[in-house]
Amino acid sequence: MFNKENAIDAKHLHVDSFKYQSTEDMPNEVYESWQHEHLNAKVFSLEFRNIGESGEWQEMIVIWADKL
Repeated sequence: MFNKENAIDAKHLHVDSFKYQSTEDMPNEVYESWQHEHLNAKVFSLEFRNIGESGEWQEMIVIWADKL
């Protein structure tokens, strides 16, 4: 059920994505770096997905808004 008090206007949402090689890069290092640059962010979703058939490349997707 819609709750107007907790609603967020979609125009305030941001989406960042980062592509990395699963064999070399660590997603936690990428995310920690992102957090350091976005100290006032409220994260709504953090998702990971494989890119391509081999799964060698992955993508981290962050849906966030500035803390209100």
